[in-house]
Amino acid sequence: MLIVSIFFACLISFIFVSVKIIKDSNEVFESILSMLLNFLFHFLIWIFLSFTCLYCIPRTSIIEQDKIVSLISKDQMSGSFVLGCGNVGEIEYYYFYKDLGNDNYKRDRVNVSECIIEENDNISPCFQYEKVVPKNPNYQSFELFTKNKKLIVPKNTIIRSFTLS
Repeated sequence: MLIVSIFFACLISFIFVSVKIIKDSNEVFESILSMLLNFLFHFLIWIFLSFTCLYCIPRTSIIEQDKIVSLISKDQMSGSFVLGCGNVGEIEYYYFYKDLGNDNYKRDRVNVSECIIEENDNISPCFQYEKVVPKNPNYQSFELFTKNKKLIVPKNTIIRSFTLS
């Protein structure tokens, strides 16, 4: 998320400088050359800042758990918990609802290839992930990336075979 913010800051700066170059320049070749150098300069700044954020900042991990629920009634399907699955283009996702409390729910999704499903009756259903953040407590609201994503669901949630009649 932080890298995307840095990218947009560099992009906005590039646009402002390019507009200034176009206004001040009388020759087409000079303005094109200036814009290319401007682009290269901003691209290198973005690469440097991204590298600095990802590899040079001391960081720590925070394990988060979001309670998830099944919003389908028992009359529609047997069992007590349902986890959806679907495709967006070529990418497969697991779809689930996060319980926000006070009868509020938010649909979320996680890439199938980035997630493990664990069947466990000892823990209530949840989406567990590890948030990597800067070690400095003042900047821990800036999430660098997430990893170790896991959906914890009740036993026998995963249907292992279908019989079509």
